[in-house]
Amino acid sequence: IFSVVLALSQMDSSHASRLGLMTLAYYTTTALIAASIGIFFITTIQPGTARHLAHSAKNNSQMASTGSIETMDTVLDLLRNMFPDNIFKATFKRVNTQYERNGTNVSKELVDGEGTNILGILVFCMSFGLVTSWLGNQVRVVIDLFIGLDAIIRGWINALMWFAPVGIFSLVCGNLLGVD
Repeated sequence: IFSVVLALSQMDSSHASRLGLMTLAYYTTTALIAASIGIFFITTIQPGTARHLAHSAKNNSQMASTGSIETMDTVLDLLRNMFPDNIFKATFKRVNTQYERNGTNVSKELVDGEGTNILGILVFCMSFGLVTSWLGNQVRVVIDLFIGLDAIIRGWINALMWFAPVGIFSLVCGNLLGVD
């Protein structure tokens, strides 16, 4: 969190649009490559043919018990998670659309799912960093605070990394001693 905010707050505002366009171009290119690879494997492997029917029948029975998932709900969940209503809750929960089947009716409700809402945290940190960059010297105290917090976290992680081999060795030894 501190690194993202600090990087964006110390960046010149004029470079932010260029960096944003480069990021958008990179994301679009990689998404197109991934979609092309997916289409290629779908056409070559052809899931849903006779050899995949047993597996797909199991998945269809699970889908019938929960109701069908709509694409729009998935997109709306993505947008809801991009802008969490509570940034502290976003570190522990994310919003999901849950389907429940009552006879022939399928009802939808928003629930807090388990897991970290990384997307919401990143959007918040990016917007916070861009606003501090835009305000510049008016919020120099906040930028200095994030510089200090970033240095503290980096020092803490560096110290923990020196103890990582001992911790990993202890975990492996504990698992080996537990084997009959």
